[in-house]
Amino acid sequence: MPSRARQHPRPASCPLLPARTGCRAQRARGFAPVALILLAACALMAESAQAESPMLVDDAATSGRGKGNLEATGFDDGSHRGMAASLAYGLGETLELQLALAASHTHGRGADTRVAHGGIGLKWVPWQTDAGLSAGLLLQQYTLRPDGKEDSDDERGRTVDLLLSWQQPEGPLLHLNLGHGWTHTAGVAEDAARWGLGLDLPLSEASSLTLERFGQTHAWPGYQVGLRHLVSEALKLYGAAGRNDGAAIWNLGLSWEF
Repeated sequence: MPSRARQHPRPASCPLLPARTGCRAQRARGFAPVALILLAACALMAESAQAESPMLVDDAATSGRGKGNLEATGFDDGSHRGMAASLAYGLGETLELQLALAASHTHGRGADTRVAHGGIGLKWVPWQTDAGLSAGLLLQQYTLRPDGKEDSDDERGRTVDLLLSWQQPEGPLLHLNLGHGWTHTAGVAEDAARWGLGLDLPLSEASSLTLERFGQTHAWPGYQVGLRHLVSEALKLYGAAGRNDGAAIWNLGLSWEF
């Protein structure tokens, strides 16, 4: 199975589960799409796929020593809309460094603030297999800085995620993320448990369909459906759309592997 790890750190504006408010009653209804994804994973078999952008759910794999990926992405995470650039580079066979920068503006009723974002991540996946279960950890730290605001108004956060991936022989990839996030804004600290489930289904040698469901404490679960197309051996185009905590989200971009 080829290297699967090219799911890089979302810009700080696009953490896996950014929303902090919502309705807990929605969680029970959120498990139905999860069950459908699991049924699809058992029913569909095709060629090997890679879990990478446009997925928000991460995969348990690394790029490999000396290999990497550059991405340029336009996005809307429900509260920020903008452009991002990210880099992932393999420091070793099981260790990957991730960097992301973005510029966006907030949107919504009465909101129009420009925001700069920066993020750094370290992915360690000591257990990687060609078929069956792979497992690792992802540590990320980010900062959101509103334009014209004092440093004390910055949002600073960090996340820790357990990454699990299951590769079916000659089939799709199933991914599970379980983690926790901490944020600190203007003297107010918050934390939340979070989860994500994703399925990467190859449609042909060049195209894949992605399905995701994710959620966190005190927020409505979200979902996203995406497509990825291989233009050349190194260049991919991708896009996805869905909803998170009741707001529409999307991303559209390209990635270059080196």
